[in-house]
Amino acid sequence: MIRQLVPESVCLACRGCCRFGEPDSCWSPALLSEEVEMLVRKNIPPLLITKEKRVRLLPASQEALYLCPFLEGAKNACKIYAFRPFECQLYPFLLNRAGKDVYLALDTQCPYAEEHAHDAALREYARALAGLLMQAPLIGSLRTNLHLIQAYPGVLDLHQLKI
Repeated sequence: MIRQLVPESVCLACRGCCRFGEPDSCWSPALLSEEVEMLVRKNIPPLLITKEKRVRLLPASQEALYLCPFLEGAKNACKIYAFRPFECQLYPFLLNRAGKDVYLALDTQCPYAEEHAHDAALREYARALAGLLMQAPLIGSLRTNLHLIQAYPGVLDLHQLKI
């Protein structure tokens, strides 16, 4: 499990994550193959996982939004936090494709990331995270799950990765 950079109190106060503008948003979490299997073993209904190995977003009842089915709205908390997907653990960092290159990138739409994007502590965390991603077994898992790497609009590329 990846150590969470953003303090829990900040995440729980934010109403940005886990909410999407369209049902097939590029921001919806992509799942590693082993995560799909694990979620099914934990009795997560398979219909909550798309054939593209993404979390299937559900329409919000009162808003023009789509929600992660694992978001417990009243508490603004994740129902599967203890075994949340790799991309959720990684956030506000993303694996961004820019042409033929792959970067560890930062989503500056995250209020915490926007405020701390140039802080030495965030930059050091990102450097360490990039190093971790390049080590076995993570690099092998990323190479067999290339659907996790995609072009995200408006992110800040931090470290180029050799995947």
